[in-house]
Amino acid sequence: MTGEARKEKISFLQKSLKGQQSVFAKKVKEYDASLKTSFLISQILAKRLKPYSDGEVVKECLCVASDNMFPDKKKLVENISLSRYTVARRKDSLSGNIESTMAKRVSAFSSYSVALDESCDTTDTAQLAVYSRGVDNDYNITEEMASLQSMKGTTTGQTIFDELEKVLSRFGLDYTNLVSITTDGAPAMSGQRNGVVGLLKTRMGSQNIDSGSLIVLHCIVHQEALCAKTINFEHVTNILVKAVNFIRSRGLNHHEFQQLMADIDAEYSDVKYFCEVRWLSKAGMLKRAYDLLEEIALFLDMKGNAIPELRNKEWRCDLAFLVDITDHLSVLNVRLQGKRSTNK
Repeated sequence: MTGEARKEKISFLQKSLKGQQSVFAKKVKEYDASLKTSFLISQILAKRLKPYSDGEVVKECLCVASDNMFPDKKKLVENISLSRYTVARRKDSLSGNIESTMAKRVSAFSSYSVALDESCDTTDTAQLAVYSRGVDNDYNITEEMASLQSMKGTTTGQTIFDELEKVLSRFGLDYTNLVSITTDGAPAMSGQRNGVVGLLKTRMGSQNIDSGSLIVLHCIVHQEALCAKTINFEHVTNILVKAVNFIRSRGLNHHEFQQLMADIDAEYSDVKYFCEVRWLSKAGMLKRAYDLLEEIALFLDMKGNAIPELRNKEWRCDLAFLVDITDHLSVLNVRLQGKRSTNK
């Protein structure tokens, strides 16, 4: 073919090729969108501690919504894979990829430190979180949670140390480049003989590594929380806990108090409980009680259980001071947590 016929033929073939490519590109884009949506929904379920099987319920709801709101996009929703088997398989694949990527970064560490935190989950299973932070020769810093080790039996210093060694061995980390370890200060962690610190120094000595240069730190968040407990304002907190417990611990009182808040159009509809274990809740409980102090005093008077301190000016000044202090401590505790928190 020559001349105009050749040009028309080439133009026709080019348009046909672009049309075919656009079809494939569209399919790939739709697949990527459905895959990303599947991961995001699974992430939300995991954050809310929901089983992956709930993803099938979510998909059913999405199909109903798309069928009524945008029927032309229903096919896209149906292509989202939210089966618990599929999600579990992807999770295993992702965890393996994340671990291999981290192992590659860890292998380049010229110096590193570890942080340990042991606590029980909702099923009363002890979980040991092992965090690592290291720097390579190019001063690239990597800070990640290396592993979460479940401990079914005892949580002695030897048990925790054995789990720590498993993690370090899995990532190929030796004790030569270990410069620091941070714990929560518990005897099983910081004990110089049978604690993790003591056992670690013994192991380093057996490998002819100078354990005297190892820096042992007490978790600053936990340490700050312990210091905060030394604020001796029991004459304030005990009164408020007594008042809040009177309202919240009895169903009738609780309902009547909520109804009173609604009738007088109060700023808040309820008071907060204070849990000693979750120490960050202290600031929230005190602040809420301070904001509803007049309403609480009124309710207790109505129930014939008046507390004179609630209307005492000096006691109220102490309460205001405690509210300010605990609020600042709560903000500080939150800021001290998370990655690169030392830069804040």
